[in-house]
Amino acid sequence: MTQDRSIGDWFRSALPLVLLTHLSHAPQHGYGLMESLRAQGFEVKGATVYPHLNRLQEDGYIESEWHAPDSGPARKVMTITPEGRERLRVLRRQWGVFRDQIDAALGGMTQGDDER
Repeated sequence: MTQDRSIGDWFRSALPLVLLTHLSHAPQHGYGLMESLRAQGFEVKGATVYPHLNRLQEDGYIESEWHAPDSGPARKVMTITPEGRERLRVLRRQWGVFRDQIDAALGGMTQGDDER
C-alpha cells in the first residue's frame, strides 16, 4: 500500500519515539532498523531514518560503534544510552497525551466513520 503524505508526516514526527523504542530492545544498525520498520508496514527511506539517527546521537540519546563481521561490510551499530531511555520515557508520556487529545478531538470516530 502506498502511503499518502499525511501518514509520512505523522511518521516522521513519531520517528524518534519509534527508533528509541526499537533500540531499547536491542542494539541495531540502521539498515536493520529500516527492515524492522518495513516489516511493521512502514515505507521508510534512508534519507528519512539516518538524519533522525544522527540527531539522536548528537543529542546523546544513542551511541554507535563500528562492528566488522567475519564477512561483509562493517556496520555502525547503535545502542540506546541512559539519557536515551529517559528521553524514551518522556516521549511515550507525550505520545499518550497527544493520542488522547486526538481521540477526543475526533469524538470517538472509528475507522470507516470518515463521512461525518
